[in-house]
Amino acid sequence: MKDEFVLESVNRAKKLNSRYGKMLKKEFEDELKKLERAVERTWSFMREIGLPEMCGECAERGECCCRPWVAGLFDEYDLLLNCLLDVELPEKREVEGLCFFVGKNGCRLKVRQVICVDFLCPDVEKKLGEKALRLREIEGEELELAFVLKEKVKKRIESLQVNSSHLSC
Repeated sequence: MKDEFVLESVNRAKKLNSRYGKMLKKEFEDELKKLERAVERTWSFMREIGLPEMCGECAERGECCCRPWVAGLFDEYDLLLNCLLDVELPEKREVEGLCFFVGKNGCRLKVRQVICVDFLCPDVEKKLGEKALRLREIEGEELELAFVLKEKVKKRIESLQVNSSHLSC
């Protein structure tokens, strides 16, 4: 995945955040808090079962699942949700050969794609056993909240843009 393509989405998200961020944070305050709590529950359980260490071991062997093409799945609205949760979007790749959003300590985003949240390689899934099923339940809430909120934010921005274009005629 070319960094320029990813940076275009990053820049569009930053522009949307600059223009609408304060209003969106206020309007969707409760949903953003719920999403942030769900994200933290997912990460908390992942840490509890040792998933970051397992994935880190794979990364050290050059077998990381966070492939460069994954960054291309993020559009400006996915990235805007991260901005609304006070994530500083990266301006450059930190780790060569991996997803643009992977840093030295793992993913630099809070709101991630389904594949980022849900995918477990067969080796890790086998090691986790029944814990993988519990992880899926916890992740499900995060994914649902993120999807619903993204659609609400997208519709809200589109309505604001339509209204502002009617005013300029």
